[in-house]
Amino acid sequence: MKAKLWGIGDKTQNKDLLAAGDRILAYVGAPEQAFIGHATLSSGTHAWTPQEAQAYPEDWPAGVAFEQATLWEHPVPLKTVWPEMPSAATNPDARFFGGVVRVKQGDFERVLAERGSTASVVTPTSGVADTSAQTTTAPDTVLDHLYLEAERLRGFLKDPKPLSEDATRALLINRYIDALGYTDFGDVDYGVPVESGDFADYILRPNTGHAVVVEAKKFGAPLGPKEAAQVVKYASVLGLRWGVVTDGRYVKLYDAPVPNVTPANRLVFELDLAGYGDREDFEVSIYPDLSLLSKSALENGAPLVERAAQEGIRELLTTPNSATLSALRKELQAKKLTHLGDQQLADLLSELLG
Repeated sequence: MKAKLWGIGDKTQNKDLLAAGDRILAYVGAPEQAFIGHATLSSGTHAWTPQEAQAYPEDWPAGVAFEQATLWEHPVPLKTVWPEMPSAATNPDARFFGGVVRVKQGDFERVLAERGSTASVVTPTSGVADTSAQTTTAPDTVLDHLYLEAERLRGFLKDPKPLSEDATRALLINRYIDALGYTDFGDVDYGVPVESGDFADYILRPNTGHAVVVEAKKFGAPLGPKEAAQVVKYASVLGLRWGVVTDGRYVKLYDAPVPNVTPANRLVFELDLAGYGDREDFEVSIYPDLSLLSKSALENGAPLVERAAQEGIRELLTTPNSATLSALRKELQAKKLTHLGDQQLADLLSELLG
C-alpha cells in the first residue's frame, strides 16, 4: 500500500477486469479476515515497469498501480460489517473465490463508513459504479452478453409460459452457450451418442483445454440426484471431467471422476441465473462461477480445476467425520496442545475459510 503497488499472480481469477479509475478495498484473508485500506487504481494488471519493479517490495512480477492509497490505522474486521452489507443477502457466509472479487458500491461505502470517515471517497468510476441500467449499449464482453441473457430470462419469468425441452434449448440454453463464446463451427457438438439409445445434448469444445458435456432439461424440470447421475454417466463414458445439467435457469456443474461419493455429491457449484438484484449483484454473485464455463476460460482449464479444488478443500476441512479433519485435530493436539472435537474444529475452519 505504501509503495502504491499491489502484486497479482498470473493465475489470479478476474485480474483482467481491473482498470484505471477503479476503487478498491484491500483485504487480508484468514485468520485476520479484515479490510486494511482503500485506494484508486491508476492502471490495470500489467508486468511491472523497471521503475515499479525496483519500488515493489515483494516478489510478484506483475500487478496494479495506485493513483492514491490509504492504509488504515485500524483495520475493519469482516465479521463486524458483513451482516449489514448488501451482498450478504445472496452470500451470507461471505465466501469469496479468487484474489480479485468485485464488491457492490453499497458494500464499499459500508466498509469505509465503519472506519470512521468517507471524506476521502472519490466519485464512483468504472470499477464500482452502479451499472444496473447499462443495458442500452451493444454487448461487448462475455460479461455483457451473459448479463443481457440473464435480464431476458428475468423478463420471461414475469409472465412465464410452459416450455418444452426443445423450446428451452432454443430460447434459453442455446443463447447462453453463444454468450459464453461458443459461436464458431466446431465449438459445440450436438446430440452426441453415448450408449444404446442415449445422446448427450451438447459437448462444449474449446480450441484447447477441457470439454464439458451439457444435459438439457425442459424449463422447470427437477435437477436432482437422477439428473446428476445421468450427466456424470455421460461425462464418464465420454472421458470428460465436467458435466453440466440445466433447465435454462438453474445450472449445476459436476466433477464427474470424483471417487467414492454419489454423483449428486460431486457438485462443484450451482447457480440460479435469475437470482440477483441488479447488474452489480450479477457481477458479484453469478458471473464469477458462470464465466468459468466460457470458451476462453476452458481453453485454459486451470480456473475451473482450481474452483473444484476449493470446494474439495472446503468439504474436507469442514466435514466433522473426514479423515483430513481428524488428522488435523490430532496434529493440533500434539503440536499446539489444542484440544478440540471434530465438530468444534469444523466450525472454526468454516469461519476461517469464510
